[in-house]
Amino acid sequence: MWAHKSGMLERAGLGYRTVLVLVFAAVFGALFGAVLLPQVHTATPALSSQPAPAALTPSRAQAPSAVSPRAADDRPGMTPEESAIINVVNTVRPTVVNINTESQVQTVFGIFPAQGAGSGVIVQADGYTLTNNHVVEGATEIRVTLADGKMLAGKIVATDPVTDLAVIKVNAPQPLPAAQLGNSGNLQVGQLVIAIGNPFGLGSTVTTGVVSALHRSLRLPNLAVENLIQTPAAINPGNSGGALVDSSGRVIGINTAIIPNAQGIGFAIPSDVARSKMTRLIAGGV
Repeated sequence: MWAHKSGMLERAGLGYRTVLVLVFAAVFGALFGAVLLPQVHTATPALSSQPAPAALTPSRAQAPSAVSPRAADDRPGMTPEESAIINVVNTVRPTVVNINTESQVQTVFGIFPAQGAGSGVIVQADGYTLTNNHVVEGATEIRVTLADGKMLAGKIVATDPVTDLAVIKVNAPQPLPAAQLGNSGNLQVGQLVIAIGNPFGLGSTVTTGVVSALHRSLRLPNLAVENLIQTPAAINPGNSGGALVDSSGRVIGINTAIIPNAQGIGFAIPSDVARSKMTRLIAGGV
């Protein structure tokens, strides 16, 4: 399944909304295949979003200045791999944000307000943030929640539906922690990768895996995405736009899609593609 505008996005809902979603998902899944863009999306007839239960509110990850001064490899009982993962998480997690959107969705019952949730990666200290086009497409309002829980307004700078990338700008009163984009051209099948994002609106969540394959292609109605990174690191609805990171703490991919009926088949846009496209989008190009 693909973006919500094609009706193929898995949605999170309660009560009657769940029934409608299951019907829509079954119909469109049969018609168009089984690739899912992991963005949480909820359409409701209410003007305001319902607050999440206390147990499901976004977690308050440590801000850069609050990270424990003791490195992970100083802790007893840690394997080298565990230490590497913890150090990467401490470095990169403050740069990964939760993105919540408001939009208007056309359904067979009329036009209703809708809330969406995805992820993003701050790539410049002045607030420029990478995410997926399908996370912010059609959004009338964007709210960005930092890893320390602070919520800020965001705006769309530019989008590119072809590569499913978008750049948004976060309005912050001070410089923000920014991720370092790595060189995805140097990736090797089998190397460790770490996914960080906002699955199901739960807030900062970390999963691990390896590079399963390179140069994958997804071809869907009105969209063809090339040269994707395949990984079994758990990527769920809401992870869209989040970071796929190597063991050195460099972002080597932007998580974008999964095959929902498979056992651990997710895809990320390579950082080399994201960097090149981001530069052109910020400069006003395409």
